[in-house]
Amino acid sequence: MVPSSDFQQSLAQGQRHFVAGRYFEAHEAWEDGWRVTKGGEKQLLQVLVLWAAAFHHQGKANRKGALIVMARALEKLGPIAKPPFDTEPLREALVESWERLTREGAEPPVPPAWDPAPAQAPQDTLELTHRTRCPYCGEQVAIEVEPELSKGAQYVEDCPVCCNPWSVSVRDEGGRVAIALQRSDD
Repeated sequence: MVPSSDFQQSLAQGQRHFVAGRYFEAHEAWEDGWRVTKGGEKQLLQVLVLWAAAFHHQGKANRKGALIVMARALEKLGPIAKPPFDTEPLREALVESWERLTREGAEPPVPPAWDPAPAQAPQDTLELTHRTRCPYCGEQVAIEVEPELSKGAQYVEDCPVCCNPWSVSVRDEGGRVAIALQRSDD
């Protein structure tokens, strides 16, 4: 999933404020994005809004308020449909923040290291199993192509039904694997 420009802009602006210790401004930047996004982007921005609010409360010596808001942030980070980036580093940073807040004493708010990287778009997976008919016996067979051969190869393989040898030709046709079988004795 490619993040929306509203999400990316809000995320970057809020993160700059957050890392600089300007938690109220981070809250506002992320909330601006939350208002205009949908789905997983909206949910993630809500988590970030709560996180910034928790740090803002902690900075104002409102530990109880910080703990309540941080607990809500962790709860909201539950399952996110189609997140625009890997949420595990965010979860780890939130847990680290929670642990800092639960310690007794007046620790100043310190944002943990957290760098939201866009989720890697799943690479198009090549279909490496092809169904066709044996040129000798006519039975339907499946041919499994090794990934390293997907760009092009020629080899001999025996039919699993009649055991006659095929000449297998593999070629890349614009990102799609094409397979041709021929009788080996032709």
